[in-house]
Amino acid sequence: MCNLYSNTMAVDAMRQLFAVDAAQDALGNAEPLPAIFPKGMAPIVGMNDDGKRWLQNVHWGFVMPQVSKKTGEPIQPRAVNNARDDKLRSSSFWRKSFEERRCLIPATSFCEAKDRIRRATCGSA
Repeated sequence: MCNLYSNTMAVDAMRQLFAVDAAQDALGNAEPLPAIFPKGMAPIVGMNDDGKRWLQNVHWGFVMPQVSKKTGEPIQPRAVNNARDDKLRSSSFWRKSFEERRCLIPATSFCEAKDRIRRATCGSA
């Protein structure tokens, strides 16, 4: 997944597109999100054990606690969000989430950095 994406789709449109019953929508009157970064909140589509889809806002990325090398005190956690497809089943870090907690991420556009000069490849859904 890219490190910057957007979701400017209306909640009603997301419910219709992903076949989510209004009773399973926890987004409420969510605003469009023109810029979503790691550690931010964003909507996802998941599925209950009974096969019904739901919508809710979640924290984007796997938060990894960190401590300062100088003081040993907790510092701002790091968000990990890029998984290589060849590591999903073999890595203990990704395997359980890939097998048990998969979801859909509604996005209307995305942008991925190409190099350190801030060039980017962008697209829209």
